[in-house]
Amino acid sequence: IGSGAFSGCSNLTQVTIPDSVVSFGTGIFSGSSNVTINASQSLISYLSQNADSLGFAGNAQTSIQYGGTASGTFGWIKNWLLSDNTFLSSIASLIQLPSPAAQNLSNSIAALSAQTSPTNTAFISAVAAQILQGSNNFGIAVKQNQSLNFPTIPAITNTPAKKYTNTIASSSGLPVVQTVGNTAIATISNSVLTIIGEGTTTVTASQSGNALWNPVTASQPLIVVKGSQSIAFPPIAVQKLTKTAVLTLSATSSAKLPISYTVQNNGIAMNRTSNSLTLIGAGTTTITATNAGNQYFYPSSAKQTLIVK
Repeated sequence: IGSGAFSGCSNLTQVTIPDSVVSFGTGIFSGSSNVTINASQSLISYLSQNADSLGFAGNAQTSIQYGGTASGTFGWIKNWLLSDNTFLSSIASLIQLPSPAAQNLSNSIAALSAQTSPTNTAFISAVAAQILQGSNNFGIAVKQNQSLNFPTIPAITNTPAKKYTNTIASSSGLPVVQTVGNTAIATISNSVLTIIGEGTTTVTASQSGNALWNPVTASQPLIVVKGSQSIAFPPIAVQKLTKTAVLTLSATSSAKLPISYTVQNNGIAMNRTSNSLTLIGAGTTTITATNAGNQYFYPSSAKQTLIVK
């Protein structure tokens, strides 16, 4: 069939192409807007793959069929197979897809093509719609597996109003939902962890999937620890024992928390106030400065020797 053979034939409604045709020119059906083409199944693939050069592309009213009537076999291709370049480009690019995606799609198309009278028009329409939308699996009924990019969560030191953004992405691009196993340790909203208390729990990320993707779930441990503090306790000078001898202590916490003191031998000194001692007798003893810690810091202590003469 020579180039432009039926170009501009606006009243042409039906053409039958036998297997004896072995060569097709360009633009054969350009401007032929309402044509039903009857062809054997062996020619279907060629006609579809060369829709642009033959003049089918962009022609919403052109259909290909084999076996005779427009209501049979390939009548359902009308309006979306040859009329949409996106679909044709997708089919053409299938050979570039890695297995098993390409093989699944090939099997799917082969199964549909083998039906001499397709009856599941709802499924066919859904396949067509997904293909034209450029879906990831080109409308194959078999869902794709997706994965989560869920980095390890580092140990988090609790501080007042501590926040940690826990970013997780799905390979499908669908939104991910996160939950925390123990909300006494942390809560989460919009991927932001609000740290509440010390301990170990689990953060679970889930993507429920959709018509194209299988669901996926992954978990990571969340470890929240308290901060460390240190006690600075200067050496105590040798003290003289007098009737009114009082020793003021000056230890400090790096966390700026209050310090308490204990005396090993109360026969030498006794607590007078929170940071002072009353000296009672001569001798040597140990003074311990302590902070018990809080929600954000572990306890800490330091010692100094007290000599009273």
